[in-house]
Amino acid sequence: MRIVLLTRFFPPEISGGARRPHGLVAGWRADGHHVTVVAPAGADDPHLIAVPHPTYPARPSHGTGQHEASGIASWLRTHLMLPDPEVRWALRSVRAAEAAAREADWIVSTSPPESLHLAARLLSDRTGTPWLADMRDLWLERPQLTARRGWLRQRVERPLARWILGRARALTAVSPALMHELDGLAPDGVPRAVVGHFTLPYAGPAEPLPAESFNIVHTGAISLSNPLSEFACLLEDFEKLVQRRPDARLWLAGHLSAHEVAAFRSSPAGSRIEIVGPVDARRARALQAGADALALVSGRNSHALPGKQAEYRSTGLPILVSAPGPWLELVEDRARLLAFADAADLPKATPAQTTPAQASPAQATPPDDSARVAARQFIALMNAAQPANGSRNT
Repeated sequence: MRIVLLTRFFPPEISGGARRPHGLVAGWRADGHHVTVVAPAGADDPHLIAVPHPTYPARPSHGTGQHEASGIASWLRTHLMLPDPEVRWALRSVRAAEAAAREADWIVSTSPPESLHLAARLLSDRTGTPWLADMRDLWLERPQLTARRGWLRQRVERPLARWILGRARALTAVSPALMHELDGLAPDGVPRAVVGHFTLPYAGPAEPLPAESFNIVHTGAISLSNPLSEFACLLEDFEKLVQRRPDARLWLAGHLSAHEVAAFRSSPAGSRIEIVGPVDARRARALQAGADALALVSGRNSHALPGKQAEYRSTGLPILVSAPGPWLELVEDRARLLAFADAADLPKATPAQTTPAQASPAQATPPDDSARVAARQFIALMNAAQPANGSRNT
C-alpha cells in the first residue's frame, strides 16, 4: 500500500508528538508498505516531502519562557486562525503533497494540530485519494488550546470540525474518550478504531545513573505538552518521598517552562532534582532504561494519557503516578502503577530490569505497545474502508 502521512511532528524534533507518526512509519515499512512523510523541513526520513516551518527544527532550550508565546501577534494567531495557528503551514503542505497524494492509496493525517485534518481533506478532495484521520488529543471537548474554550470559538469551530471530518473515510483515536468526541463530529458509519499509545522496541544501552541514589526518571514535557498536567503535584510528591527516602533523586529530561524550572530549583528537595533539559528520543529511552523507577504525571482533570507510558511499560520498571485523574482509566495494564509514596519501600532495579535488551520478549515489547501491531491495525481499518470498487487500495 502507498501511504502519504501528514504530520507536524517527526524526529529529530524533540517532542512526544513525534513518537506516534514515527512508530507508524516504521511499522508500515516493516510490512513492506511505501510511506511518504509530509513534515517540516529538517525532519529525518528517506521519503520526506519537506515543507519549511518557521520554528522547526530549531527550538529554544527549556526554562527560557520562549515556548510560551506572548504579544498581540501571537494572540491574534491563536484566536483568529482556525482551526489553529498551524493552518498556514498545513495549507502549504497541501500544495507540496498533491502530486504524491495522487499516486497514493491512502492519505493519513495525525493531530495535533487539527489543521492537518483540514489539509488532508483538501488533498483528498483534490485527488480522490481516501483519507484516514488520526486524533491524539481532544479537539473541542476540554481542549488543550485555551483559545478554544470560549463559547463563541466553540460555536464557530464545531461546525468547521464537522465539515472537515465529513469526508474522512476512516477514523482512529488514541483513547475511548477521543473516540467519543469523534463520534459527535464525524458521520455515522465511517469505520473507526481506538489505537492506543505504542512504542518501538529499544535494545540500546542504559544510561548509568548514580548507584548511591534511587533514581526516578521523568522524560518529556509536562505542562508544555498538556496544560492540564500538574507539575506541582509531581514536585509535592517527590518532596514528601525525599523525607522518607533521602537517597531518592528525580531526573527531569524534557522541555520545561520557566515557571516549572524555577519551582523545581527552589524546592526544599532541589538538591535531589536533576534538570537534564531537552533530550532526543534515544537518550530519553536510555535514561528510562537506567532508572530505578519512572515518574508519570498528568492532571486531576485531564483525560490525556501521556504517550510516554507506552515506553515506560516496555522497561518493566515501577511507574510512579502523580496527579491521578480520569486519564488513569485509559491505562490497560495497571500492575506496575504505584503511588509515589510506595517508592519509599522499593528496591533498586536489577540490571535485567534496566536493560530492555536483556528482558524477555514479552517484557521488552508488550503486544499492545508494538508499533508494528498498531500499524497493522491502521492497515486493517483502511482495507475495511476501501472504496466500493476497491481501486487504489491493496
